[in-house]
Amino acid sequence: MKPVDDHISGDIEAIIDGCRKNNRASQKILYDRYFEGLYAHSQSYRLTGQDVISLINETMLKVFQNIDTYQGKGAFESWIHMIHKNNILNHFRTSNRDKTDLIFDSETVSFWGEVNGKGHAPLDTEYIHRAMKSLPSQTREVLELYAVQGYRHTEIARKLNMSESNSKYHLGKARKLMAEKLKNNHG
Repeated sequence: MKPVDDHISGDIEAIIDGCRKNNRASQKILYDRYFEGLYAHSQSYRLTGQDVISLINETMLKVFQNIDTYQGKGAFESWIHMIHKNNILNHFRTSNRDKTDLIFDSETVSFWGEVNGKGHAPLDTEYIHRAMKSLPSQTREVLELYAVQGYRHTEIARKLNMSESNSKYHLGKARKLMAEKLKNNHG
């Protein structure tokens, strides 16, 4: 998430200090600075336009309410990103979506399904969870952090004490193994 370089916004420390003092102008600058990055991040979750805006507003409200807890350790941008990611995940946990079946609608999955006579076939989430649990532990951890929790390879590498290329290797391995398991069960 890249902040917009805005000559009006000035130094981020001054903006954060203004937000701590409940300065509305500082809050607007901070909101405007990070809106585009949060919007782009939200797009990867296939949310409706209304949900995207609602989640961004909820994220920024939490940022303003909890800005005193940010102590300058780590990137401020990462702190906001983490709040936003947690809001999105909570949105999916609490939504009234059908939890028993997932319908994958990407072009790749649809093409694979059509070629194999199973266009838009529902996949059992319980089977997916069992398949994920059967993966080697480090491969499973990387897959969960990347695909489920939305971490980037640099964050995963730091969290699991491995190199970024090793994280990418495990994700590739997880994708291959999961594709085989899903094909064997649903192909």
